[in-house]
Amino acid sequence: MGITSTLTHRLLTLSRPGLILNRGLNACIIPVFTVTSRSLASAAAAKKPTTKTAAAATPKTAPKSSAGGRTKATATTKAAGKTGSTTKKSTTPKAAAKKPVKKVAKKELTDEQKKKILIKQLRAKALNPPSKVGSNGYALWFGEQMKEKRRPAGELAMIWNGMSQDVKTPYIKKAEEARPGKAEEYKKWLQGISPLVIREANNARRRLKELGVGSNITQISDDRLPKRITRPHFMYFREQYGTGRKFLDAAGKPSVVVAIKVMGEEYEKLPVGEKKRFEDMVKKNKEDYDAAMAKLEKQRNASTA
Repeated sequence: MGITSTLTHRLLTLSRPGLILNRGLNACIIPVFTVTSRSLASAAAAKKPTTKTAAAATPKTAPKSSAGGRTKATATTKAAGKTGSTTKKSTTPKAAAKKPVKKVAKKELTDEQKKKILIKQLRAKALNPPSKVGSNGYALWFGEQMKEKRRPAGELAMIWNGMSQDVKTPYIKKAEEARPGKAEEYKKWLQGISPLVIREANNARRRLKELGVGSNITQISDDRLPKRITRPHFMYFREQYGTGRKFLDAAGKPSVVVAIKVMGEEYEKLPVGEKKRFEDMVKKNKEDYDAAMAKLEKQRNASTA
């Protein structure tokens, strides 16, 4: 029931018999009632929007999930989808991933392979000097025959030995005439190489001979290299050779083996004071050798600078 009808009902009740209400009083009450009812109606109408606004501002309770959190998962998925859709894709091209390089294990060389490599290195250091004396008659003839037709060396040697001296003489004479020029050629070649390089070449030649390669390999002669004497009895040997002594074998021929044996025995019988003299000579030789080698090293560095 509305507010207006309720008030009307109460006022009619008051006008029933038993209550003294005259028309004058009713005339006063009715206008008041009318104004009051309108005011109340206006106030009631003004309160209604406030109630609706409050209800709209009140957050709705989230519906309960009947599937154990599916609603939350769905909402999270949608949010993630919206976020991903707003993210701009990168236009920078990604660098291609490098493939890992496989390390190939090196095979272990055999002793024979190592020896071949060492020989090759030593040959490169050993140098190839020109001959000091040149070729002999047989070597010149041999070279001519090999140019015409390659044949076994043994076969050519037999042919040479069976040739008459008149046929051999032109080759022998030609080789002798070429020797002075060969000596000059060797000297010129030697002057163009550092003594230290010659020393390294001789070390390589010595090592090749130890390995059994090239039994005819000899040391390169170079007077510019200082001589190193490391043993006192070697000093004694050099001094004795300088006196002109000769050491002959049983056949009366000079023999190095006999010389070493005899002088070795003589040195061991020397008094201590005399041995000390040769020991001091070894020390002095080392000082001179080191100084000469340092000078050669300095010269080589200056030439390569």
